[in-house]
Amino acid sequence: MFSKARRHLVRGFAAAATVVAVLVGSASPAWAHLDIDPGVAAPGDTATLTFRVPNESATASTVMVQIQIPAATPLAQVRFEQTAGWTARADKTKLTQPVTQGNFTITEAVTSVTFTARDGNALPPGSYGDFSLTVGPLPNLPEMAFPAVQTYDNGDIVRWNQDVAASGEEPEFPTPTLVLRAAGAQSGAASAAPPSGDPTATDAAIISVTGIQASDSAARILSVIAIVVAAAAALVVLLGEVG
Repeated sequence: MFSKARRHLVRGFAAAATVVAVLVGSASPAWAHLDIDPGVAAPGDTATLTFRVPNESATASTVMVQIQIPAATPLAQVRFEQTAGWTARADKTKLTQPVTQGNFTITEAVTSVTFTARDGNALPPGSYGDFSLTVGPLPNLPEMAFPAVQTYDNGDIVRWNQDVAASGEEPEFPTPTLVLRAAGAQSGAASAAPPSGDPTATDAAIISVTGIQASDSAARILSVIAIVVAAAAALVVLLGEVG
């Protein structure tokens, strides 16, 4: 009788371990999008935006990240924050027609900021890096897109520039997008004070650090549960053999 009960218990543990393994597999990729933090800001404000870039390759490291600012939505002020172990460069474009944003008239705008890893500082597989820009004043629009280009050391290039389908289905590489809402309507947005000096200056304090190992808490918790369940199943099997 006890042997039969043990067999049922083992089967139950095995089934539970299988379910947990499936959940772990489905939960782990949840973080793997290029996101903007905060994702909401107010039109007219100057905001510090952090672009979190995941390394989705199993073997290659990320060596370059380019954040693009479309010329259709030029910004008078663009500053990048130096990222430890990386160099940064802002590229400007002469606008065909002047654009007014807040108190600024823009004739030449920063249209991309490129971060490049120094030797030994690339983002390895299974990690992510944070790259920050302080931009503004933000346009009076519902949202603002920041397409990005991610380059790996094996030559692979990922372009984060895909739009959501009409069906609402999320693309594989969605465009990082900032939602713009009036101050009274926004939630969780963080706005920074406008930087002083030249509005097109791109130098800033060294405050960002990359190469932090990615940590998806849900996946980790499920992984721990799976290990515990598997260990319990092995113990029951051992007890059955001894009995």
